[in-house]
Amino acid sequence: ERDRLFAPFVRGKTGRASGEGSGLGLWGAARLIRRLGGKLRLVSPKSGGCRFEITAPPAKTLEPASGLEDGEEPINLPLGEQHVLIVDDNETNRRLLSALLESFGMTCEEAESGPAALEMLKAAPFDAVLMDLHMPGMSGLEVAEKLLEVRTGEKLALIAVTAAMESVGDKRLKEAGFLEVLTKPLSPSLLFQALEHARDYRESSMTPDAP
Repeated sequence: ERDRLFAPFVRGKTGRASGEGSGLGLWGAARLIRRLGGKLRLVSPKSGGCRFEITAPPAKTLEPASGLEDGEEPINLPLGEQHVLIVDDNETNRRLLSALLESFGMTCEEAESGPAALEMLKAAPFDAVLMDLHMPGMSGLEVAEKLLEVRTGEKLALIAVTAAMESVGDKRLKEAGFLEVLTKPLSPSLLFQALEHARDYRESSMTPDAP
């Protein structure tokens, strides 16, 4: 199965037997790491089993031009300090986002469900929220709509993160207060741009109106 592991929608025999999945995990991880200028590869230790190794250059720019998709721009650091809340029921997704935010020079906290995110947003300020739209129990859209009720008049930079954009309309997302929508697997440069937009949005909301 080695030659096909990093292809999209491919799952190994053991994975298929152990539970459900999309077969996009390794493909998305390899694509993300490649965009950061690194490489993800499978090695086989002498002791048996499998090990996945990540190598990356110690570069100041996260994306060398050779690793960009058409139309994407390199990421130039720093963006500036921001404290971001990651809301996703999938631990792997949270860890990947956390690593990206750390590489941007930001701090973050994590919530594994909609209700947990609501409690954290009530208790502490955040500069932006990366919200998975499809979560069990309470969806990201429901969390955003609930926030409109409890944070009346207060602007919050919500960024939607989804692997199924077609299932949610742009109009409803805007009505719920989402500033940006990102699709999985995430492009680091697009995430960076969304966080720049969130920063500008936050700063504009704090600037008093001119007389």
